Amino acid sequence: MGDFDGDGQQETAFIVKMKEGKGNCIETGICDEFEVRFSNPKLPPIKVGCCDPILINEGDLYKNGRDAISILRLPENGCMDMLYTYSYENGNWKMVLNFFIPSACDGLSDSIINHLVFRSNDKIYYMCYDLTSNPDTGIWVQKLVLPNSTGLFLDMYNTYCNKKLDLCIYYPNGFTPVETQEDNRQIFKSEDKKSEIDVWNDEPKTYDIIDSFYKSSTKDMNVTYKVLKNDWFVFSGLDKDGNIIYQKSSRHILNNEKVFQNLRISYPKANNKDYKQYCSVIATSF
Repeated sequence: MGDFDGDGQQETAFIVKMKEGKGNCIETGICDEFEVRFSNPKLPPIKVGCCDPILINEGDLYKNGRDAISILRLPENGCMDMLYTYSYENGNWKMVLNFFIPSACDGLSDSIINHLVFRSNDKIYYMCYDLTSNPDTGIWVQKLVLPNSTGLFLDMYNTYCNKKLDLCIYYPNGFTPVETQEDNRQIFKSEDKKSEIDVWNDEPKTYDIIDSFYKSSTKDMNVTYKVLKNDWFVFSGLDKDGNIIYQKSSRHILNNEKVFQNLRISYPKANNKDYKQYCSVIATSF
């Protein structure tokens, strides 16, 4: 319920499934499709796409006499939810905010969902699961939405999906995909060619012994941080050239084959401040 058009009357918003999905949405399947409709027929619907959307009334977020509405969309894969916030302006819905919500695969409580976006002291904030200090034990923190911004991640990242590798990642603006000779690998390079993102699948003989694959991945590395679990590991450190390396690898079944999915970013130590946040994004989106 909310007064979304500012006419002093309460409207009801509800979700309608427009198309039933089939198979694996990420690979060759068809995704569910939803849209948001309203009890007031003068309000146009909002197309959502997939996946299991949740509606949130944000109240008069912009102090314009109209309630804003957010749509929390669960991830197609990985652990990164999407939040879209709309305001009804001049007879149409305008997307005013859009960003990723890292949840570390733990899901979101009702208390967090109802405070993902809020206004305080005439400024708008959003909640983010911050994994910068430790990808294994992140904490929720509030961050300011910058003026003239539609959300931190929308402004800074692009999406790359590869059906053959069965994965999707987010990569920073300014990086460009480059051709490789391997069909199970994709590389992105920064404009100055000094930083690189490498995503690939491995079929190691040591698939069932994750310690062995971790050791081979960190050969010739000065590891400064690591998290080693039964099905995945994350590490960061320095390579022999002094560049910072951050890698996440996880077990995966692809076409009945056992593989490791890997994502590694390497960049000069001088750029640590620029890429530290992106390493947090990797930890939950991949």
